Amino acid sequence: MSTIRADRRPIAECPVCGAADRGRERWMTSLGFDLVRCVACGHRYATEIFSEADLAGGYYDEPDADIAGRSLTAKRERFFNEYEPQIAKLFPRPGRVLDVGCNAGELLGLLKEIGWTVAGVEASPGPASFARARVDAPVWQGDAEVAIPEEERFDLITMTHVLEHMPHPGRLLDRLRRALRPGGALLIEVPNADDALIGLWGGYYRPLCPGDHVSFFDERSLRRLLDEHGFAVASVDSPTHARDVVYGSALSAADLLRAPRSTAQKSGGVMAQTRYRGRLRAPIRRIVDRFVEVIDPLVVMAARSRAERRQGPVLIITALLSK
Repeated sequence: MSTIRADRRPIAECPVCGAADRGRERWMTSLGFDLVRCVACGHRYATEIFSEADLAGGYYDEPDADIAGRSLTAKRERFFNEYEPQIAKLFPRPGRVLDVGCNAGELLGLLKEIGWTVAGVEASPGPASFARARVDAPVWQGDAEVAIPEEERFDLITMTHVLEHMPHPGRLLDRLRRALRPGGALLIEVPNADDALIGLWGGYYRPLCPGDHVSFFDERSLRRLLDEHGFAVASVDSPTHARDVVYGSALSAADLLRAPRSTAQKSGGVMAQTRYRGRLRAPIRRIVDRFVEVIDPLVVMAARSRAERRQGPVLIITALLSK
């Protein structure tokens, strides 16, 4: 793979409370990036990220064939086991939903399947086009803060693995609050900064995505952000699945083994992470996926106490309009 050099953009203040850079302390170093904790509010965030252009060309560039060939099996299982029950508690009858950062429309397709009227917004033109074709519904391409038409209103807004990328997540939440109807709700999923596996892998833990992720939310910091921008948390879940443990640990181990060579040659962070694309990707994933499907019930059961302590790989939060 060719060497990638990418510029870094500094982050001078806490994304949650706005405290300046002098009010932070080191949390860890991850593939050449410093991750810190805000002294004022305790939120964890990166001091630098790559530019959107560098990330688009060097990290997110995914062939159309790979997008079209993604398996929906794991996403479907998670949707019906974890998302749909929470949505049903809030909305006995389906309404209108917006998926922010909808990618190729997989979640929109599942929401449409259970009766919701769907729409999406996606920054990347390729995935946005796939999503539009998949669900035959509006998918606006661009930055969510400006791409969502002002007159559009929704009962539910979903946002999975988006908020951690935002330099100013409060601004996005303010825009989404305006897009909700009275009685509306958010369903948000983010990586969990209190994930117990970070203690095992440290800065090499793959889900940290240094240089791409701005924020590393735990339950406390995400609750604070939502509260300050007009939302009241209704539920919190932090499940652990075999897929999270197996894939996350395997890729973290690969990054650890190749780190001295990769960080010396490249720009560090996600640009130095091990890729798993190529001709062997599909057959290897099929074998591993069968394995994780078999052991998943055991992993979920074994990690139940960790989920109760909010130490799983992700946080899934539903929040209602409060003001």
